[in-house]
Amino acid sequence: MAGGVHVDARQIQIEAQQNLDELGVVSPWPDCSGEASNLPVEYVHSALLSRLNDWIKSGREPPASRLLSLVHDASGQEVIETDTDGNPVGGVRLPQLAVPTGVWTGNSQSLWCILNGSFIPFSAAELARRYPDRADYLRQTFAAIVKAHRQGFLQRRNAVEIFADAYYSDIGVNDVHRRSAQTGER
Repeated sequence: MAGGVHVDARQIQIEAQQNLDELGVVSPWPDCSGEASNLPVEYVHSALLSRLNDWIKSGREPPASRLLSLVHDASGQEVIETDTDGNPVGGVRLPQLAVPTGVWTGNSQSLWCILNGSFIPFSAAELARRYPDRADYLRQTFAAIVKAHRQGFLQRRNAVEIFADAYYSDIGVNDVHRRSAQTGER
């Protein structure tokens, strides 16, 4: 999965709360610098397990694999190809990568923190440049959700969560609209 990691930000938070609730201690997870990846890998896992179940029950095959694109770097080592933003090319792509709000590296510099990858959000100015119109941002997100669902890599319940995240964000809301919303003016 493009940008996917072993332990995303949500999993770290859930584990920390479970350790606190069940053991009465704070999670031993190290404090990694930067923001852990917030790309929900479990959405793809759930969709593929559901498709595998359908295959077993009905014979309808799951979607074909999608491989990440690999290239050779300057030293000749094979690395994952990235787009102009720095996001991985190829593989299963969640809507968050199709309509990006930052860079998901899928890796980290720290040996221990490599499991959580990283997320580097775009600046407010970059988000405003990319998505000056809220309705267009939401349309792009919806189209990417529909595509991922039709390809078999996203279930409806997760599609709803992704759209809700986009809807409740302030992406595409320029300063004039934001001030109007805050003051109740139109």
